[in-house]
Amino acid sequence: MKTRLMAVCTARGGTRKARILELATGIRKRRGDTWVPSTPRLSLLPDGTGATGEDLPFGLRLPADLYNEAIVVVTPGGERTVSRPAGFIYARGTKQ
Repeated sequence: MKTRLMAVCTARGGTRKARILELATGIRKRRGDTWVPSTPRLSLLPDGTGATGEDLPFGLRLPADLYNEAIVVVTPGGERTVSRPAGFIYARGTKQ
């Protein structure tokens, strides 16, 4: 965490000092009372039913069959969110 002082323009054309608190950059996860770096990755489940997110700040399970199953996310506070997307789009970027 770091605190920075910045000059901010006001609506009347003047400036004033503002304090900005930057919490973090990158993906981090909480371990006890400390934020530590996270290196997110997906691991396939041995039975082939989907994948789990490893080393994330939250729990993640992606099913292999989105038609019959749902994506499950568990927040750091223990709340469970279940989502069934209507569809996915894969778009390959092109240079123009």
